[in-house]
Amino acid sequence: MKRPDRFVAVARALLARLPGCRFVVCGGGELTGEVERAAQAAPGAFHLLGWRADVETVYAAADVVLLTSDNEGTPLTLIEAGMAGTPVVATQVGSVGEVVRHGVTGLLAATDAGELTAHAYRLLTDPALARRMGESARRWTTDSFAVERLVADTEALYRSLCAAPGRSPSPITRSIT
Repeated sequence: MKRPDRFVAVARALLARLPGCRFVVCGGGELTGEVERAAQAAPGAFHLLGWRADVETVYAAADVVLLTSDNEGTPLTLIEAGMAGTPVVATQVGSVGEVVRHGVTGLLAATDAGELTAHAYRLLTDPALARRMGESARRWTTDSFAVERLVADTEALYRSLCAAPGRSPSPITRSIT
């Protein structure tokens, strides 16, 4: 589902156009070997970090975050990247469009390596655009996905459900004597 093969294809295409480009990969899984083999073919271009508890540091140091998935429920990675002020290039799948505002906080693409490559290249070669999108991403994700906001939204939902017509005000209780 995460499509590391697509990530590798984008990385190879970017390296052909931007030989100094570097790719940092956090996490792992059953397809880690595929990314490791790609890393061996391009010495120094890939940094495979494995699982990290401090991904926000990695996002903050990145110029662009690239997500190449076939599907995403709630793309927490993109929320974290936005909060770090880093623009993203991502496939427009699942709920990605609810997190990334195309052309404002990042760029969305079909599940096509060529389109993803073009978007990543655009941001990597236009630092002013990337900076503007990163700043917009920080504002958007902080306003929309901050813990305080999510807690307030959840509380409001519960209160509205408790006030719904036909609902008993309290659960049925039974006393034992």
